[in-house]
Amino acid sequence: MKCRIREIREKKGISIGKLARMTGLTGGSISLIERGFRNPNMSTILKIRDALGVPIDELFTEDENEHIGKNRRNCCGDCKSTGRDAETIGG
Repeated sequence: MKCRIREIREKKGISIGKLARMTGLTGGSISLIERGFRNPNMSTILKIRDALGVPIDELFTEDENEHIGKNRRNCCGDCKSTGRDAETIGG
């Protein structure tokens, strides 16, 4: 999910700090969620959804399996942008 949150936030021109203020979360928490180091609970997901003004299904990638085996630390919203494909990374 984190890849879509960052992508949507950046498309809307919202900084991490502004999203933090809009949701009542910390900027650090949002950063961790976006980078895949923290899994948000439903309450947090709903706060982010409301702040970004998108349907909840837009916060998720079309295919959650696209991230399996990838180096999530390098993901920037479009895993193809890392220059590596799933066969190379995930085997």
